[in-house]
Parts: sequence; structure tokens; C-alpha cells
Amino acid sequence: MRRVAVVLVLLALVACRRGRKPDGDMCLALPAAIRTQLTAGPDGRLYWLERARDYDFDAELTGVNRLVRYDLRNRRAEVVFDDAGAPIRFIGGQLLALRHSHSGSWTLVLLAGDLHTQELTSSSLDVRDVEVLDAHTVVFLAEGVGARAVYVLGLDELKPYHLVDADILLSASGGHVFARKGDDVLVVDVKTRAISKVPYIRKSEPQGASLVHLDGERVLVHDMLSHETKPVELAARKWKLVYQGDTTLARTAPSGGRSYASVVANGRATALPTIVGRASIVSTAELDRRTWALIAHNTTNYQGDVGETDAEADVCALPAAGDVTVPTRVVPARFADRSQPLFDALEATSPTATLQFIDADGAPPTVSLHLLKESAGSDLAAMRKRARDLEDRVTRQLRDPEIRTDVMFADRRRAVYRWRRDRQRSRITVGMGDALLSDREDYDFEVSKVENERKDGKITCSGTLRNLTHRALTGLDIKCSGNRNHLIHIDKMEVDETRAFSQTFEISEDGEAAYLEVLLDGKPSEPRDAEQEERDMAAFTLATEAFAATGLWLDYHAVRDDDVVVSLLTDIDFLERDAAAQEAAIKAAYEQYTGLRAIYGLPATAPLHVRVRVQLSDAVFRYDGSRLASD
Repeated sequence: MRRVAVVLVLLALVACRRGRKPDGDMCLALPAAIRTQLTAGPDGRLYWLERARDYDFDAELTGVNRLVRYDLRNRRAEVVFDDAGAPIRFIGGQLLALRHSHSGSWTLVLLAGDLHTQELTSSSLDVRDVEVLDAHTVVFLAEGVGARAVYVLGLDELKPYHLVDADILLSASGGHVFARKGDDVLVVDVKTRAISKVPYIRKSEPQGASLVHLDGERVLVHDMLSHETKPVELAARKWKLVYQGDTTLARTAPSGGRSYASVVANGRATALPTIVGRASIVSTAELDRRTWALIAHNTTNYQGDVGETDAEADVCALPAAGDVTVPTRVVPARFADRSQPLFDALEATSPTATLQFIDADGAPPTVSLHLLKESAGSDLAAMRKRARDLEDRVTRQLRDPEIRTDVMFADRRRAVYRWRRDRQRSRITVGMGDALLSDREDYDFEVSKVENERKDGKITCSGTLRNLTHRALTGLDIKCSGNRNHLIHIDKMEVDETRAFSQTFEISEDGEAAYLEVLLDGKPSEPRDAEQEERDMAAFTLATEAFAATGLWLDYHAVRDDDVVVSLLTDIDFLERDAAAQEAAIKAAYEQYTGLRAIYGLPATAPLHVRVRVQLSDAVFRYDGSRLASD
């Protein structure tokens, strides 16, 4: 299935050694970066999407994709625009791409030669994909006005019209648009609007009027118009297919220190050089009769396929054939000079452990450790102690206190150590998945029975506050809204004292919102939420029981509008079980997690959806209590 974004996959972890420098001067002299969507432009330039790292005050990543082009004549790269999205296309010599607008939707943008841009769609349409139909017409997939659908846009009119409702836009070729709806491919004649249906081939990649797909270790091409299927002359391997518009990249994950790749076009395959090491070709483009490639490095130190991660990638010109030796960076380039002390420290403290460095949106940079031989059980204090020890011995080698340490134990318990600048202190949470429990010693205060609501022009603020420190505290205020005058003052609290508070405030003409904040000497002090801790403890207990019974462990859970979603993980060995055993485990886990309804005070009829993702594979199972489905 074609992809227009690369998603970070956090599965299993493994350490690997550093490699040698690449052969020759084949790669462009560019700063290390996560790159995708390599494309050759008709102007003789290379284009790609490049991830820019932008960290907020609490060191949490809000990455932005920027569209970059590189002029081979003057060896100069320039940013075309930020907030860019895939795919990158060209029509009439002009660049066509997606850009995230201030309204929150994705718009279709046309770029002229002087770098001025013209939006081709309004903010009422959220564009998800685009293809070129002919020299003057594009088709795009969008939602926002009715159901998700394919639209046709002529550049001479700039007025899109609806063509067909669809889930996914596959391709456009010869006056036809190919789109997926459920398990069918809709073949639409744009001129007559006649629609026919053909079966969709799972895990295939579109290429014009064809679907390139796998049959075991063979690559086949199926014509959606003639319904003919022909084999591609390629050696039998564990190929993975990558959508590239007019071509398809067939590549293998690095195995035995080698990764293979071929470009499939018009039913024929052109072999590319073999990459030696743990790097791999993940995207290609033809320019001036040379093949250029994005060669991804194993910068997340991932045990599986580097092509399934957001990895730093170099832009390289490939030789015609032979082997190309590429080093594997096991951490991002900015930490390369400190990686050896990092791994040496891990070897000293836990020889069987593995390490992965994660840069994920919405989270701080993270050293993720998997203790393959150490189980934690329910000893929360021991889990906290081990996390603190690993942060001190291992993560601190990177000399950045804002790097988080995330520890996974052999029995899938989890401990997270994090220092945050907003509170100027570290905290450790332990549990399983996102059912994580804090330590009272990491807080000054605990709140419970909190009621803080805005109603009838007033804000009512009540609850109990407990002093968790080992000293008497003075100069306390409970702030109940954005209005600095909405304060409940407490002169003094003794050690372990619990104090009830309650007050009602008039909302001013500024219309402030209700929220609760504890101030100590005028400085915010985040309180521990007693009720949330009780729910997390109950969820942790439930998760450990479900894991013991099924081998499926909690990744995360969410409760939204009386609807419960649970995401579970399991080892790849799960796929070796027969179908009946898989189904039994998933259904048993589902029954265990029905207990979340009571934990969150939901009715017994509240919908529950369980998803099970198999590590080191793309297998996903879904169960809603009545129907088991798999991807």
C-alpha cells in the first residue's frame, strides 16, 4: 500500500558496531538529517523532504518536514518551503506538493520557478494525496466536504470537482484514475466517469495502471485494465516494495551485512548496487542518466528493517553495479562522538541489554533500553532504583539532562526517568505501557477530590491538598484559573498535613478558563493526582494479569467519549502460533481489558477496541468483541 509519510516504528532493540566510510566520493556533502521522497525535477535538480528538529521548552520534539532542492551545478541546497508533505510531483515543469496550512488542513501548492507558491485548494478541503493525470490536470484525495473522495483539478480553471468517493488514491494513467474503496480498486474513466471494479491486491504498490505485488519471494505486476499478471525477473528474496510514482523500489532489509535493491518499471527490474553494512537504499531517482538514492543509516539502532524507521539518510549517486560499503551510525550523527562511551557504559552495567535512541514527535530525545535478562515483577521501588542507576551510568554519557531514559524489563514492565526544566527536577514513573505510577517522593503536593468547573458565570474550585514533603511549608496558593486574583491562600501546612479547600470566583470580562495550579512561594509546583494514581495502579494490575495470561503486553490505552481503545504488543513468535491459538490469546486479553470500563466509571456496554501489533513485522490484529480482523 502506497505511503506518503514515514512513521517511526518502535519495536525491538539491538546494538551494532560502527562501520567503515563509504566507498569513494559518492554522497553529497550535507548535514545529517532524516530524509524521504527523493525526486528528480525537470529543472535538473534533486528534491526531497527533510525533517527539521524543533524542540519546545520541555525538550519535546515538534518536527517539521521541509521541501529541499539541490542544484548539482553549484552544489547548493535550499529550502523551498516548510510544513511540506508527500508526494512531490511535477506538472508542466512546475512543482506540485502538499503544504500544511495555518488552518490545520493540507493544501495543494504549485511552485513557480522564482519560488513563489500558489495554493490550488481551499482550506475547506484537507488534501491527503495527489497524482498528475495529464499535462494540465491533477487528481487529488481530500476530505472535509462530505466523505473522503478523489477530485479532479484542471490548472486552466482551478476549480476542482468531485470524481468518486474513495479511501485511498492509488494512481492516474491514460485518462484513468485508480482508487481504493474497501477491498476494491475503482477504475474510473475521467472523461466518461464510467467506473469498474477490480479486486485490490493486499500489500501491493501502484504504478500507473498496474499493481506491483509480492507472491512469497517473487515480484509480480498485475495490470488493472487487462487483468494480466506477469512476473518480474528478479532473484527470489524477501523483497519489500516502496511506492515511487512511475517506478517501484524493491528492496530487502539488511541481513547478513547486505541489503539488495532493484528499481521496477514497466514490468522490468534494474538491479542497484548491493549495500554492505546495516544501511539500506530506501528511495531512488533518475537524473542525468545517473541513479541517485537515499541511503538510510541505522541511527535508531533498530533490530528490524531500517527502512521502517525515521532514519537519517544520505543523498548518494550510485555506481552502476557492485558493492557499496556504508557505515551504520547507531545513534544520530550529533551524538556519534559520544556513542562509544554510551555503549561501553551499557556493557559494563548490563551486558545483555540493548539500546535504541529515539527522536519522536511529542516526546523528548530518548535513550530506550531493553533489559533482556532482568525481570521486575511488581517491585516498583526496585524498578525506580534500576532506572535511576541506568540514567546515571549510561544516558548521562550523552551530557544532556533533558534526554529521557526509558527502560523495558524482560517481563515488559517499564520505568521512565525524566528531568524537566519546567519543574527543575527529575521524576521516575514505573508500570507497563502508559499505565505508569509516580513516586510521592518526587512531588511536594498531592491533590484529590478536585472540582474545578466554570458554570453560570462563576468558577468553583474545591478539593484537598496534601503536603508530601518532609518539612512544614509556608506561602502556599492554589490558583483556580487564568485570573491571578483567583487564589486560595494557605499560610502554612505541616508535614503530611491534608487540607480541604473550596472557593467560588466571579468570572471577569476577560472570560478566564478554569484550571488548577499549586504555587509555592509564587512558583508553580505540579501536584500528584491521587485519583489518577489509583486508576493507573488498577490499569497496571490489569495489564500484568493480561500479560501473564496471554503474552500480550500493554502499549497504550485511551478513553474517549465512552469508547475504550487498547493497543497491545507481542513478539514475532506470536505469528508461529496457529490461528486458533492467536485468536484465543487476543480474545482472552480482550476479556481482561473489559475491566477498564469499571476503572474509568464507564457503562458495561461501552465499546472496547483491542489492537495487537506484532513486533518486527507489519502484522496487526483487531478485535471489538465480535469480529477478529487482521492486516
